[in-house]
Amino acid sequence: MIELNQIFLFIALISPLAVLARAWRPGGLNRGWRVAALVVLGVTAIAYWLDRKHAGYIGAGCWLLLLFLPVIGLRKVQDELSLGFLLDLMEEVQADIAALDRTAPELPSVGVSGEIRVLPEHRQEFLNDLQSVLQDLFTRYGGAEGDAFKVAVACYPKGQEKAPRD
Repeated sequence: MIELNQIFLFIALISPLAVLARAWRPGGLNRGWRVAALVVLGVTAIAYWLDRKHAGYIGAGCWLLLLFLPVIGLRKVQDELSLGFLLDLMEEVQADIAALDRTAPELPSVGVSGEIRVLPEHRQEFLNDLQSVLQDLFTRYGGAEGDAFKVAVACYPKGQEKAPRD
């Protein structure tokens, strides 16, 4: 009968091998995934050498921490970057603005719009820079004192220009 340790050992060996196969293809995954897969394989091999009865559990734990949970986190990030999230965000902004008291003597607000161009190989770097700048602002101005302002940032692919109708 197959034990749970054997199933975990199988997962801890096959999954990193699949990641490595995918990572070394042209246009494959980045270096970080290769390192994580190699670490899982290394830890599993050492665990198998030292304690075969528990190697599957150890390898699966390493797999869970270094490969599975990061993928789940990436999916969450991808969902937040999806157009559906942007549509929801824009609806929220519209509702918030519509709910403002337009008779108030002062409604401080600002809108910024522009177009940037990012090469596909630099998208992640751009997103990291944008996240860093925003995190700095949220850290600097995120205290409990002062007037509260909602900050919404949207980045999306610019569609083709529509030809003017006659």
